[in-house]
Amino acid sequence: MQTLRGVYSVMVSGSAGCSLGIIAFHNGYLRGNTFDGGRYEGTAKPVRDDSLSLSISLTMPPGVRPVWGAAPSGTFQTGTAELLIPFATIRGAKPHFLPAYELWVIIQKASEDLTHLAGDEGRAEMIRTLQQADAAWRKIREAH
Repeated sequence: MQTLRGVYSVMVSGSAGCSLGIIAFHNGYLRGNTFDGGRYEGTAKPVRDDSLSLSISLTMPPGVRPVWGAAPSGTFQTGTAELLIPFATIRGAKPHFLPAYELWVIIQKASEDLTHLAGDEGRAEMIRTLQQADAAWRKIREAH
């Protein structure tokens, strides 16, 4: 039976905005981070030989608008979902609509060089990258 292993980028889009992240699949579990500070955790199980069943939670930090449409909060917010996604959709990096959540999702194989971004220090590295980019853009603005 097929399963997923390795590192994948995740793109989720809905009426409340979008979320981008990196997740790693290992031994039936998934874990990862979003570029806006969220944390993915869950399980992944093959169903028949054509689909993947995901039981997933996405926890967003205070002050960040979750992609599922809730308002930003002063506390952590967790959304959970039970998803069935065809392997062909993942292999082809094709958009998959989740009608129960009114979200589009794309899961695409990513470079193993990004594995660290799915781990415990991944968010901190993503934040450092954004801070460096912000500093570079600030210098350009100040120069003009």
